[in-house]
Amino acid sequence: MPYKDLHDLLQRSTAARTYFRSLPTQMQLSLREQNDRIHSAEALFQAAESLIHRHGAMAFFSGEI
Repeated sequence: MPYKDLHDLLQRSTAARTYFRSLPTQMQLSLREQNDRIHSAEALFQAAESLIHRHGAMAFFSGEI
């Protein structure tokens, strides 16, 4: 089901919201910068995975980003 944007997805999908809240704060902020490009839970997962590949998971957990 396509959503208007990330904000809409997080408002209407409990699973997506739970996943999003489980991510490090800095990753959440980076994903919010992509608000207009995320229209599904799958797109949210892919965007998070892309950030991890681009920056490395430890960068988000250590606060480097």
